[in-house]
Amino acid sequence: MQRLGIHFLVILLCGLVFSGAGRADTYRIEAEYIGDGYYLYVNGPGKQWYGSANFIRASYSSYGGSSSEETGYTQYALSGAPDPSLIDSVTLNVYLDRKDNYCYGWIKYLPNATTANGNAAQRLNGTQTVGTISTSMSLGWHSFDVTDLIKTDLGNGISWAPFSFHSLHSNYAGFDIRSAESGYASYLEFNYTPVPLPGSSILLLGGIMGLVGLRRKRDS
Repeated sequence: MQRLGIHFLVILLCGLVFSGAGRADTYRIEAEYIGDGYYLYVNGPGKQWYGSANFIRASYSSYGGSSSEETGYTQYALSGAPDPSLIDSVTLNVYLDRKDNYCYGWIKYLPNATTANGNAAQRLNGTQTVGTISTSMSLGWHSFDVTDLIKTDLGNGISWAPFSFHSLHSNYAGFDIRSAESGYASYLEFNYTPVPLPGSSILLLGGIMGLVGLRRKRDS
């Protein structure tokens, strides 16, 4: 009976140790209230930052000899992200809330943003296009792959991931992305595989197997 009890304990501990081996997990980083917003530029008086609206706008329009342009910005804290060596994929997820009848625009990322501080009001324009927004897209959630860019920045010790949203320079070509204030904050989603077997677990398992071996030797 004692031998069966020891065998049962070994099997139970093995199950606990190996239960996380190879299991994929996810981690989400949402844009904070100060981490998203948009900037309105009018050809003349009327420049203004909107950091507390329910949407992030990217648009362009021209009329009566003047023009206006709105550019959206987001930043995400990378401090709590998984180790880059464990990451399988990273996606930027945004909720498309509105689009003009003629809509085309870009989502861009700024790599190696050493000056970023988490406040979208810095208006850091991206240099790497990670996705497009078009009239044919449905309203709702959309995902864009940013794996290589984010993993590289994590490996370089970068603390913030800045994105910008731009619209084609044509009459009334724009779109809105839901903001943190709306309850539909855009976010980065990490898919990663945790370390399968910590060294302490290996030692613990080895010790248990040694005790079982000694028990068998004594019983024989």
